[in-house]
Formats: sequence, structure tokens, C-alpha cells
Amino acid sequence: MKNRVLLLNYQERKGFEETYQSLANCPEWQMENVFIHETIERKQFNRLPHFDLPPVFHLRKRPNRLTLAAHESGHAIVMEATHCRTVGKVSIDLVDHPEGFLGFVEPQGRNKEASDHPPAEQEGVMPCKPMMIIDILIDAAGFIGESFVGKKTGSNHEKFLIYCRCRHLDDLNEVEPLTNWTHYVEWCRNIIFNNESLFWRVIDDLLANSELTESVKIALHRSIKKEPTELFF
Repeated sequence: MKNRVLLLNYQERKGFEETYQSLANCPEWQMENVFIHETIERKQFNRLPHFDLPPVFHLRKRPNRLTLAAHESGHAIVMEATHCRTVGKVSIDLVDHPEGFLGFVEPQGRNKEASDHPPAEQEGVMPCKPMMIIDILIDAAGFIGESFVGKKTGSNHEKFLIYCRCRHLDDLNEVEPLTNWTHYVEWCRNIIFNNESLFWRVIDDLLANSELTESVKIALHRSIKKEPTELFF
């Protein structure tokens, strides 16, 4: 029961921890940079399939459309509920995406060109606490969304990114391993539970149209139950 709540099975926990320790002990690797987009360490997670990693990292088969829709719906719900970003576009059924993505959630008004060139001084400096919390919750919401349709494993490169962030926070705070993982997984699940009708409405919309329609996007903006801002400080 405990592993089901954590959404980590034995093989995942073992493989993730071994890989985390290997990276943490690598002199060239700065673990704090996994919190910062466009750093070398963060970009490595898009190339992890090319590494010699344990079998737990290799997805056995392509996820079905329901799993994809639940994954992106999870991201959309939590993005909207955490104040920082408004959902702009959500899509599934992508074909021949250059980075291999099968779906995505894009914030409203996102400036893609600007995001490709962050200030160099960001490297090695962890983001402020609210942004760090929000990023963990949004990124975790994909595999947590999948769990609502019965899929307890998978999406392991995104899942491992969250694992690394949480384990690094465990080490910084000198607490037991998985303390932060448990905290953020339970928090993220509760956000989706609190907006479950919207979560399923987004899924239905994606399954019917392959992307979020304007009417459902408006309903998402208007009806989302946002998290109290004091929780991020």
C-alpha cells in the first residue's frame, strides 16, 4: 500500500537511487542545476535514454491515448492551480516531434525564444522557494495524472527528474530519503483530487479533439480551485 501511495515500486526506487547517487558523486555534476531550465544538467534528462541506465528507465511500449491525456491533464490542472502560469495550449497525438514528445502543455504567452537563452548567472543558484515548489508540483503532475487511470509506473525520465530534485532537498535538509518525494506526491495528488471534475473534463476534451478546445480552456481558467498562496512560502 505504501508504494502505491508513493507511486514508486521497488525497481524504480532502487534504479532511481543508484543513478541519483552516481550523479551526485560525479565531480562534473551540480545537482542543484536540475532545478534550473536550460542548464547542462537539466538538459541531460532529455538525453537519458541514450545513457547506460537500469531497465527501469526504458518504457516497454508506447502509452495509450487515455494515459497520454491523463498525463497532460495532470500537468494542466496543477499548472493552473499553482498561480504562476496560465494554461495556453494542451495537445496529444504528436507525430515526429523533434524531441520525441507525444504531448505537451504550454503556458499562455510563452516566449520560446527567450527561454532558450537564460542568464548565465542562473547556473548553480537554486530558484526561489515558491518557484522551486511550483516547478516540482507541475512536473510531477504528469505521472501522477497517469495514476488516476491506473498506470502506476512509466514516464520515468520525467519521474526521475522529480526524484532527483526531492532527494537533493532531502540531503540539503538532512532528512530521511523520500521525505520530500512523499510530501510533493501527496500534495500534487490532492490538487488533482480537489479539481477532479475538471481533470476528467480536460481528458475527455483531449481524447475527442487531440488538443484543448477554447471552451474547456475557459472553464479551466474560471473553475480551477487554486492552492492557498501561503503554502508556497
